[in-house]
Amino acid sequence: MVCLGEGAEKEDISPDRQRSEMPDKVDKDAGCVSPRHWNATGNGSESVVENRQNHDEKKGQEMNFKGKIAILPCTGVGQVVGTIARQAGYRVCDDLRPDQTVLLCLPALVKGVCEDLEMIAQCPVIVIEGCQEKCATHALGMREVAPAAVVSVLDAMSDRGLKVRRESRRCLSETELAVADIVGEQVVGEVDRLLRETGHATR
Repeated sequence: MVCLGEGAEKEDISPDRQRSEMPDKVDKDAGCVSPRHWNATGNGSESVVENRQNHDEKKGQEMNFKGKIAILPCTGVGQVVGTIARQAGYRVCDDLRPDQTVLLCLPALVKGVCEDLEMIAQCPVIVIEGCQEKCATHALGMREVAPAAVVSVLDAMSDRGLKVRRESRRCLSETELAVADIVGEQVVGEVDRLLRETGHATR
């Protein structure tokens, strides 16, 4: 496997520090993701790719993600459904199943950052798609990996007759936060199923 950053000096970032740099929960009063976090504007995605490169393995040190499920959310910045997809991914990986999941970064996966390539090599992948373009599934396919499950924000909305505002991509309304919760619960269902199928169920 060819990874970016080989031979370059790496910054040692512990898993605890790495998780601390992920977005916190959305402020439910304001419905907004804090701008200091990986956000929907594009700059955040770039910083995450840089963090991933800095976190690439030290020489001789193997990354071990076996027994976990990788979550790959849409990172679309033009529609609020992308923000909903990412928020659902954060809730699963930070709150609902933090010990059983790892969060993939779509830009890092496309760029070929070693950590993300190792995740998809070792873990079943659940994709959270924001819209009908299915960019996350397509990006995974470019690495010759098929998703173990796909959860759609649009399907979750359609099944419940929900509609969201199209003009906002950082601030989530109560309805949009509710959709993120619904999608997160659907992802959890797929996580638990895959863990049972792989013999790693702990719940």
